[in-house]
Amino acid sequence: MSEETPKPDPPSISRYRKPVVAAIGFVICLIVGTASALKLDKLSRAASANSASGQLSAYETGAVFEKPSSGLIRSKEDADVMPWIRNAALYPYNDPAPRLALIIEETGSDMTSALTAVGIQAPLTFAISPDADSADKTALAARSAGREVLLLLPMQSEDTFNTSPNPVSINSSRDELVRRMKWNFAQIDGFVGVMNRFGEAVTRDGPTMRAVLETLKDYGYGFVDARTHRQSIAGALARRMSVPVGDRDFAVPRDASIKQLNAILDESIQHAEKWGTAIVTVPAEHRMVKELKSWVGTYDSSVKIAPLTAVVNRLRMQ
Repeated sequence: MSEETPKPDPPSISRYRKPVVAAIGFVICLIVGTASALKLDKLSRAASANSASGQLSAYETGAVFEKPSSGLIRSKEDADVMPWIRNAALYPYNDPAPRLALIIEETGSDMTSALTAVGIQAPLTFAISPDADSADKTALAARSAGREVLLLLPMQSEDTFNTSPNPVSINSSRDELVRRMKWNFAQIDGFVGVMNRFGEAVTRDGPTMRAVLETLKDYGYGFVDARTHRQSIAGALARRMSVPVGDRDFAVPRDASIKQLNAILDESIQHAEKWGTAIVTVPAEHRMVKELKSWVGTYDSSVKIAPLTAVVNRLRMQ
């Protein structure tokens, strides 16, 4: 009886696994590479168009905005771009006109007036208290309208009891100070920087203020010194540390009359005409917002109302 010739084993699937995986990897790399090239080309063309029109280019600011289906304005640039740039509104960088930043201060006491101010047809900036019940809603509304947002960072005062849950204090350890700042940062989204609320004690304390500014720099935020005390060192220290910074020049008190409001606005224009920039804050209060809307509607000056970042950027070029 003759022996049967043994049949060869069927080819193992494993012998084809590596070539198949390599082929799939090559295809994925090709797709990703093509998509990246198309994105780069699109950004380059957008940058060229913005430069030709006198606007800040995508590479100069990282702030090319688009309106997605939700209506919320967000940057198309990568998430690792510092918020001071990523969340900034576009403004012609080569415009020689003097610039005026109008900051609406929303402390949580009048959300309705703050939302009314969002509708004013001017590039206003909104400084929002993080512990206000309406903080996230007001910030979302402002950003949806293309307005810049600041965080009103609560700081230790000299003669006012601070009811905020996590104020910056001169008696806090470095770890506790950073923890409190991170808590405040988490309350709203999309802001370009912070402005101190109160803070007469903190803005005159070198070690505490340096720790605050180092944290802001680490996170990529700018700073506005509200100048709540005339001996504040915050602005000067921020400039030495290369943190984008501006000093508030004028503040409209919450109980000011309409006549006082208009006088301060007129004075801020004169200041900008003389020095090139001015920063003024107006409380989100019904009377103030109503008069400001009327004032903007008849505004006629060589001084241009500009986003805060544009005003600070002008200061940094001087």
